[in-house]
Amino acid sequence: MERDIEKYIQDYRSSDFEKVMVHYRRKQVLQSINKYPHCRILEIGCGEQPLFTDIADFEEYVIVEPASSFCENAFAVANGKSCITVIQDFFENRVEDLLNRQFDFIIVSALLHEVVDPKSLLDGIYKCCTDETVVHINVPNNQSFHMLLAYESGIIPRVGELSDRAKTLQQHTSFDLELLKNYVTANQFEILDEGSYFIKLFNHGKMQQLVDVGILDSSILDGLDHLIKYMPGLGAEIFINAKKK
Repeated sequence: MERDIEKYIQDYRSSDFEKVMVHYRRKQVLQSINKYPHCRILEIGCGEQPLFTDIADFEEYVIVEPASSFCENAFAVANGKSCITVIQDFFENRVEDLLNRQFDFIIVSALLHEVVDPKSLLDGIYKCCTDETVVHINVPNNQSFHMLLAYESGIIPRVGELSDRAKTLQQHTSFDLELLKNYVTANQFEILDEGSYFIKLFNHGKMQQLVDVGILDSSILDGLDHLIKYMPGLGAEIFINAKKK
């Protein structure tokens, strides 16, 4: 069953702290992009802020995004550039159309946990890869600092289950790094590098309250991101970069 995209957009936009997470998620994706060749890029699900606005040196950029409002924004931001293509559809419906594009880099940001069948999505991505294509995937981390704190505080009964917010956003799979790696390697990818980013103290709602009253300002938020070097596996989200075996 496909997600209710319009409801997803409404719920996504009502989650204020998600804007902060988008900033740090974007930072991590761009770091990965800059680490590998990226002349021809495929972004699967661009959300409200397509990444091409922060990448100066690509030759071709393709977005596949099912939400009409996100596509309309991407079209507007692309400003008629012929090297940027925006396709409104679910990626799984367009795999055959993308097979000959020869992408250097594929972005799968904040998506794998939301699809009903992650293996099917990864199968489609694999088909679109050359032997040199690098795939970046990031998802929420069910072993993050804030999830472990919630468990040890008695707020949640166990670690690893989908939160109420995750269910509201129509998410289907709760990932830790090992599960993410298992999915990726089972689909015939090898892991190039991996990690997590941004130490989140509490859930989105409580974090936004702390932002609203000025306790969490930009310097503290950056500090929480920098804390990852002391707690490398406890970030709010996890990522891997991979390529075909």
